[in-house]
Amino acid sequence: MIWIGTIYVIIMLFDWFGQRKKQVKLKTRLLVLLISLCFFACAEVLFLLKERWNVPMFIQYVSESIQHWMFG
Repeated sequence: MIWIGTIYVIIMLFDWFGQRKKQVKLKTRLLVLLISLCFFACAEVLFLLKERWNVPMFIQYVSESIQHWMFG
């Protein structure tokens, strides 16, 4: 599992430096990095919970939690 995270970080670094070489704005690079980190966090959570939940069950749980939090 640690190898997956390491490879993901290496890919993100190569992308970061590739964008830097192409002189992409810092704001755009940070946005791409933030989105990549969000996808990585979601993938890790789903991997950790794969024995208990599948993707549709997880999405339903999250949406119910958000509705409960927003509407009490």
